[in-house]
Amino acid sequence: MRVIPALVFCWCASAASAQTDPLAVRHARISDLRQREQHTELLKQVERQLNEAVGTPWQDSIHTYAFTFGRAAWKSQDAEAGIAAVQRIIDLVQRYDKDALHRLNALEAKGKLLQGMGRMKECIAADSLVLAFADADPNVPLIRRGMARQRLASDYAQMGDHENSLRHYTRARDIFAKSDTLLALLMGDACSGMGAAYWHLGDTRKADEQYGLALSYIEQSTDPKRDFRMAGTLINRGILWQSTGDLVRSKANYLESIRRCGAVADTARDPQLREEAILGRTRGYVNLATVYFAMGDDGRSRHFLELALRDRQAMLEPDDPRLLGVKDRLADVELQAKNFAKAEEYVLAFLEACEKYYGTRSKDYLRACSKLGVVRAGLQQDSKADSLFRLSIALHLKLDGSATSIELASAYRRHAQFCMSRGRWSEAVHDLEQALTILEKVHGPQHHQVAGYLLALAEARFGAGDAQGTLQDAERAMALLTDRSDALKNSSVPQAWPQPNLLPDAIYWKVKAGKALGIDAADQWRSELDLSVLALLRNKAVYQDEGSKLGFIGQEKVVFDLAIDLAADDHARSRSSADLDRFLTLAETDRSILLKSRLNEFSSIRFTGVPDTVLMREGQLVAALEIDRDDLDAVTGLAEHERALATFLERLSKDHPQYFAMRYGEPSITLQHVRGKLLTPSRDLLVYALTDEHLHMLVVGSDTAALVRASVQGVAEAVSTMNAAIASRDRKAYARSAHELYQLAFAPVAPLLRKTELLIVPDGDLHKVNFETLLFEPPTEGNNVERMLIQKHAIAYLLSVTTAVQFAGLKKEPSGKVLAFAPGFSDELKQHYIAQVPDTGAIDHSYLDLVRQPFAVSTAEALGSMVNARVQLAAEASEQRFREMSSRHGILHLGTHAEMNATSPMYSRLVFSKDGAGLDPDADGYLHAYEIYELDLRAQLAVLTACETGAGTADVEGVRSWATASRTLVAPAW
Repeated sequence: MRVIPALVFCWCASAASAQTDPLAVRHARISDLRQREQHTELLKQVERQLNEAVGTPWQDSIHTYAFTFGRAAWKSQDAEAGIAAVQRIIDLVQRYDKDALHRLNALEAKGKLLQGMGRMKECIAADSLVLAFADADPNVPLIRRGMARQRLASDYAQMGDHENSLRHYTRARDIFAKSDTLLALLMGDACSGMGAAYWHLGDTRKADEQYGLALSYIEQSTDPKRDFRMAGTLINRGILWQSTGDLVRSKANYLESIRRCGAVADTARDPQLREEAILGRTRGYVNLATVYFAMGDDGRSRHFLELALRDRQAMLEPDDPRLLGVKDRLADVELQAKNFAKAEEYVLAFLEACEKYYGTRSKDYLRACSKLGVVRAGLQQDSKADSLFRLSIALHLKLDGSATSIELASAYRRHAQFCMSRGRWSEAVHDLEQALTILEKVHGPQHHQVAGYLLALAEARFGAGDAQGTLQDAERAMALLTDRSDALKNSSVPQAWPQPNLLPDAIYWKVKAGKALGIDAADQWRSELDLSVLALLRNKAVYQDEGSKLGFIGQEKVVFDLAIDLAADDHARSRSSADLDRFLTLAETDRSILLKSRLNEFSSIRFTGVPDTVLMREGQLVAALEIDRDDLDAVTGLAEHERALATFLERLSKDHPQYFAMRYGEPSITLQHVRGKLLTPSRDLLVYALTDEHLHMLVVGSDTAALVRASVQGVAEAVSTMNAAIASRDRKAYARSAHELYQLAFAPVAPLLRKTELLIVPDGDLHKVNFETLLFEPPTEGNNVERMLIQKHAIAYLLSVTTAVQFAGLKKEPSGKVLAFAPGFSDELKQHYIAQVPDTGAIDHSYLDLVRQPFAVSTAEALGSMVNARVQLAAEASEQRFREMSSRHGILHLGTHAEMNATSPMYSRLVFSKDGAGLDPDADGYLHAYEIYELDLRAQLAVLTACETGAGTADVEGVRSWATASRTLVAPAW
């Protein structure tokens, strides 16, 4: 019992000593500063510790400061300072500490720091020294030798040297397997690394096998980093499944990895682990973005890339390749949108970083070279583009493993696309044959990506005059895509595939080649073209943003053009109403794209027979697909939300087929529908459809129908000339061009149009035409008003026949009440707006520049006294009030400004009074054309006295939306 007091005394003495030991106190202080990321103060404290530790028992702990000291110097100063700081620790340890593991720790810290900086060439050199030291010193345990190999394997993987990566990962796994205890986490990491290497080397079977082993090992681990390691393996397996075309499992893996990394980032106290977890999460974002990009959903792809960019910008140096790599992916989105200048900015920065950190022989550098070639080609810098493509291909061929290099195949294909755009067909054929050989070695001859390369080759062969070769390539591609054909036939629910253009393109080139070869297979082609259009529409319906929908369909316009031209040929032979119905349906396929997407957001639509509970559930599921970038749960729950919506739509299509068809189905319109909903004994319909070669004009009357085909040549030029003449107030030029355009676009059907009322569905450049102003007779020197088409027809416009018919089916009870709005835009109104804006930097200066409209105000006031109209003036004439009041009035009078958007007509807008907050998009003072469809309008007459609502100087398609919302539209032509 006497021993116990002595032990207590000794413990108390040692504790007191620790509390008074300045080195111990400082060590604790350094740990605290590291966690709180106070780099400048941390440097000072470590500096003192180093100066005072030599010659004391703390001398053996110097190695523990290596990474901390280097990282603090890097973060507070620059990379060179960080490298110098960690090297100083290494030198001190070599000099004063003989412990092999301490020396190894210090050496590893340098490689770890260089990896964090993205300086991979130097990192490989540093980690190679670590491995040499570990193998040479017998005091280094076997497990540390395995870990040294694993670090070096990771370095090689980041450099794109997957042969060396696989070699070192395999050796590391073999070393870990010799341990007496299960090294679950290390075995999992090694297997995951082997899986990634096998995938890059083209062996997907072995890759999947290793990923499965990795997940099973990691699952058995109790290490705090378990979730982080699991996330990395899930991403790798997601990449594998994405490459096989299984987007559902791929997305699920990426989202689960994001969730796990987010959980680690939220709970980790170690700054380094937190950074690793955040970087892991951004990797999930980037990979998820590539899935949506492959589906053609550029909007969602951009969203996830911006999430990754935000997180990496907060952590990494501006020239870090891992940061610029996200911008490199953003460049793909910009290239898709043909924003070549922005894409150039991104690609150049990434290229420079790759050269600096990875060298000119890295695959990242070579990939950036070929992508810069695409940018230069888009900027019409042909010689620079050609040089970059050739440089990338030549350097790729010098690398080991080029025979199975996906990057080399991509470089060949990019150069081939450039050659095709310049008419160099034989070069394109050669490059694509080389690329196809590589791809078949990597993925096998049955992979869907092989179909993509086959179709590029089909296009090149067709350009080179080899129609037979084109047909063979197209048919082989179609054989690889039977799963898509079957899915389209078995379900009506919107669905997406990677590279969604493949099936439509395969059918397109098959039909093009068949026509060129004189093959008579019209019935088969008709069926296949219908399938190709269906594929485009189903995939388009999955997208959440209008830009992706419009861009995707725009890229595939040639498919629609070919189908429409063949439908016109069919009718020319048969003269049947069934062929006219088919032509009308095809002509409508790309008209209601944006309108249908807006239907998913309507809150006011009520459809007979659909319970409110169904509508409410639909709204909830659609809203759940919107992602708040600050809500991680919303991101990680995306796959579940998408599955839930798909299940709901499958049931909706069966329980409420008419409603499903209205919101999500493909256009299916007949002459009978048109006559029953839109036409009267005094009203005709004229539908235009422009293709590459033809101007098709379909005339539908209450008891007649005819399809006329003319040449499209000269139409676009005539439209441009007439609008320019109107804009410049050149009467003579206007008169000449107005008659010329009449001859091209109206005269061929004029004898068929005998009714006083005329509904017109324009297409292409004809959206920019006010047909009322066309001259049906040659102009004279005097006033030509009596020759204007408005003298013969009262014209109204429709964006889409299909949508107009569907809206006609909604319940709307007419009202005789009159509503008049006139903001006036007086100085008092503008000052009232400015006073409400909380931040002067948010003031809408374009709103302040609007011209005053005293005449519009006096007109509205007169309506109030003449017809007892409900009048809203000045601040009362707000968008919010119009939304609330418009459904209760049968006559709408709007005296305001209109702003036309020629590029995206549905974004044209009418201007109301503005509040200062600007937070509610439904009360921001701008009623966009697409928003008109959200309103439950019952108007029999809409009078727009807004400037430009009928002018030919801009694209007026957007404001013509009123024609589908009201029975009659009156708009001025100024």
